[in-house]
Amino acid sequence: MDRKAVMFASNFHKPDLAETVDRKKKDGEKVTIACPLMVKDYNSSMGYVDKADQLKSTYEISRKSKRWWHRIIWHFVDVAVVNSFIIFTERSGVKIMDLKTFRL
Repeated sequence: MDRKAVMFASNFHKPDLAETVDRKKKDGEKVTIACPLMVKDYNSSMGYVDKADQLKSTYEISRKSKRWWHRIIWHFVDVAVVNSFIIFTERSGVKIMDLKTFRL
């Protein structure tokens, strides 16, 4: 919304690097403003994180346990399977199978 301060931490980007981006005002007019490169990279790849979370939640291993670390282990297993599925589909070039078949 460009109204509140946002804090970013990165060991990849230099904080003084900036690029320009186009923003729309409420009346539809486009305005070019300066934007830190860190923010631009975050916004451009934000959809990938949402897609990975969606894939993870589709066939999630949901085990209830009194031991908190069991839940964390199953979460990491889910994330590892989804990440390997994404790498598999990227390397193969075509979508050979869906996530459910890959999990089985």
